[in-house]
Amino acid sequence: MGSMKCRKMIAWFFVFAGIFASAAGVVEAQYPDRPITVIVPWPPGGASDVAPRTLTKPMSEELKQPVVIVNRPEPLP
Repeated sequence: MGSMKCRKMIAWFFVFAGIFASAAGVVEAQYPDRPITVIVPWPPGGASDVAPRTLTKPMSEELKQPVVIVNRPEPLP
């Protein structure tokens, strides 16, 4: 009788594991669902602007979303 209870518990474990695994795949497939904006806090044209721009193409291909670079230099005090 004890082994039957153990088998039922194992069966329920696999049922719940399958439900959670399939739900995780759905959540992962929906992110990101809009364009990605990368804010660079320096003016365009410098070395600090080139590095993010070289990463946007591979990042966009991997995430299957457009990646936009926005330069917002901070004003000097």
